[in-house]
Amino acid sequence: MEKIALDLKFEISKKPIKNRHVDNLLDTIVTRTYKNTKLTSYKAESEEWVYKAKIGDADFELNEFLKVGTKEYVVEKSLAKGINNDTLKVRNLEQTSVFNLIFESGILKSIEYDGYLD
Repeated sequence: MEKIALDLKFEISKKPIKNRHVDNLLDTIVTRTYKNTKLTSYKAESEEWVYKAKIGDADFELNEFLKVGTKEYVVEKSLAKGINNDTLKVRNLEQTSVFNLIFESGILKSIEYDGYLD
């Protein structure tokens, strides 16, 4: 997600927010939008983490097999996982981040990401 966030196509808006752990410290919520895609990240002094995303454009790919417009059977083969309905959930081992791959008529329509943020 962080690689996608670097794309220059995005329109960026920023909103200051109080740091939950350090008094008198302001961090930033950064929202990036482009057509049907929106990424939201939390920016601290030295780091930034994307914690929510909805990708609805083929302009952005997670890898060479995962991007909007990919056929369902290609995703099944690349992930070695069958798809039984229109949404496939893919989680990391700690279950702190989830990708929802949403299909319509056998085509990947959108990718939603929910990441853990402390």
